[in-house]
Amino acid sequence: MSGNTRNCSSYFDARQRYGEIKGLFFLDETQRDTEGKRRTDLHFLDLERGEISDVLSTTPPDVPVGSTVVTCGNHVYTIGGTILQGGILRSLNHVFRFDFKHAERGWRKVSSMLYPRGLPEALAAQGKIYVFKGSRDCFGEVYDISGDSWVPLCVPSIAEYSGDKKWLPVKWLTEFSLYQPFTAPVGAPLIHLGNDKWCMVWRSITLNCFEYLIFRMWRNGHGGIYAAAVDGYRTSASFGSVNPTILMP
Repeated sequence: MSGNTRNCSSYFDARQRYGEIKGLFFLDETQRDTEGKRRTDLHFLDLERGEISDVLSTTPPDVPVGSTVVTCGNHVYTIGGTILQGGILRSLNHVFRFDFKHAERGWRKVSSMLYPRGLPEALAAQGKIYVFKGSRDCFGEVYDISGDSWVPLCVPSIAEYSGDKKWLPVKWLTEFSLYQPFTAPVGAPLIHLGNDKWCMVWRSITLNCFEYLIFRMWRNGHGGIYAAAVDGYRTSASFGSVNPTILMP
């Protein structure tokens, strides 16, 4: 493992102050290793200063492409992925864990999923990680972090599950302009920073950096939802990233 592990712990300790997230970790696949293979590096984006850290850690070669990344507490997990074997793309059930507080330990393999999954979807809640899709044999499964164990999930009934998207009507009370409106954050992650503060962050191909918008969102006594930008639209330091993955706090 490469990178400044001491800084990794200090960045994690400083990323939240007064109940609000002040920075985000992200993975980047821009650089290549000594064998010419694309590698995945861990960095930190300071939302207040727009600064981007040097490489804090690099995932090991065993972490496959097509894996999904999810964070829970002071850990980040890479789940599943694919590998090309004999001209056939095969899914894997590997799971790797990285501890921000003990970065010197590197990325460690933990219990594998019950079923191989390529490009799965995952979310973390209350000490568990729920994984869906990427497998024809199992609807989903859940990982108990404390017990380092997996159990399958039952397929929900039609009455319990609906694939319809729900739109949230929000009225903006402030105006702001992006560098190029046509590169607006379509599909950008919505991140809760704490209290009533939220953030959307996305990569700008034109500016070669991150663009992000921090705003407050609240609900009035009549049920209306309102939002107001905080200090307008922002950009980070220049960063030639190919495909960054923001780690949800």
